[in-house]
Amino acid sequence: MEPVLEWRQGGLAVCSKPAAMSPEKLLAWASTLGAGWELRSCCSSSGGLALLADKAVPTPKVRGTYALLVVPQETKEDPFGFMKDALEFFGGPEEEARVVEEIMSGHFGALALVELDAAVGSGGKLPKEAVLAMQEAGLAVLRLPGRGKAEAKRSSKPSEPSEDVLPGTCVQLVSLQGAGVPRCQRPISAKWRSFLEAEQKLAAQRRRPEEASFCGLKLLVPSEQLRPRNASVALVQAAVELLKSGGRVLDLGCGCGALLLAIRQGTEGSVSGTGLDLDEEAVTCCRANAARLGLQVNTVLADFAQLDSPEVRPQLEAEGYDVIVCNPPYRSTAQQEAYDASVGSFGGYAEHSKTLVAGETGLEMYQAISSCLARDLMAAQKRLLAPPKPVLSLAGSLIFQVEAGSHGRRGGMAGKVAAAVQAASQGMLSFQRIIEDENKMERGILLKWSFT
Repeated sequence: MEPVLEWRQGGLAVCSKPAAMSPEKLLAWASTLGAGWELRSCCSSSGGLALLADKAVPTPKVRGTYALLVVPQETKEDPFGFMKDALEFFGGPEEEARVVEEIMSGHFGALALVELDAAVGSGGKLPKEAVLAMQEAGLAVLRLPGRGKAEAKRSSKPSEPSEDVLPGTCVQLVSLQGAGVPRCQRPISAKWRSFLEAEQKLAAQRRRPEEASFCGLKLLVPSEQLRPRNASVALVQAAVELLKSGGRVLDLGCGCGALLLAIRQGTEGSVSGTGLDLDEEAVTCCRANAARLGLQVNTVLADFAQLDSPEVRPQLEAEGYDVIVCNPPYRSTAQQEAYDASVGSFGGYAEHSKTLVAGETGLEMYQAISSCLARDLMAAQKRLLAPPKPVLSLAGSLIFQVEAGSHGRRGGMAGKVAAAVQAASQGMLSFQRIIEDENKMERGILLKWSFT
């Protein structure tokens, strides 16, 4: 995209430029206006207006308004009051800063759109100087380095007066006017507006649990917990089929209890169930949902990679479990970064990344659980099933959910997960089949164990 020339007279010109356009590219475009043009407002990479001047022509003083997205640098009991107080006596006699919009933010708690009026151009404020001035007032200016990402960043002091802000720093020149210069004004960018709206939506989500439907059940789901997906229905169906004669089921990483409660409901009370999670809020929510539905389940607050530990084992069923189900975090850090970059995390659910990201490979949780169960099996074999009894029954099934991905109909992650599980369990967990949904998409894998 090319800049749009807003106004030109004598030795001054004002243009609206695309976000992320570098000073070099902007000056290359300015050369089409004639020789000798230079940047007077620098080139913030968040878009907005740019002031250009002809070096050979005397230019009048120009005033402008910078827009910035800021948050308090430290946690404050009254963040909006703090921001207004910080800007009340801001700057010198020719500068004024004010909060023009304040929102509750899903990621930062409180966020404000601030306007700073100051001289722009020769002897005036540059974008980086505006950012540094906010920092001196105790406010951090946000960066949006990529779509769907945001962070509060402190800028370092510029080594040169003309040095620009870091790419994506939320500062835009939104208006300019001066002697003989008509007022040029533009609203904040669409990207900023979209970000602010998404942060408000996220904050609203986090203020209250939402109700979600899964397998005909109405479940309360805390905002940071994983919301049940239709992709998990195939796992419930597979578990119900395995438990049609009764038995005991263990849900690892139970969250709000979606898998566990749907299996209990589907087996009409012939199955006892336990939900285990490391997150206290998840365990509390699972209990609350079970009570709402009139279903009896046991809940355990523990790490699912420590099932065989002396602290955890006594809290589990003494006779072990016939079926174990688990929908673990299975994204790699690179997958999550790619997801954020492509669709953005701000417009979706408020789920915490800990419910989605396993680690660098995405296989870490599968491997940790499999290693734990293998240790339990080996210990049980050595003591010939003498007390203490193992987590697992004499024979049973393990169901893992997997990510179908874009090629789920012809081979997604199921094969990779199966290989990782069998290797981590030293072959003690035997791969049986891929679990598919009604559309033939890969949704899980079924493994078996038995004492020999």
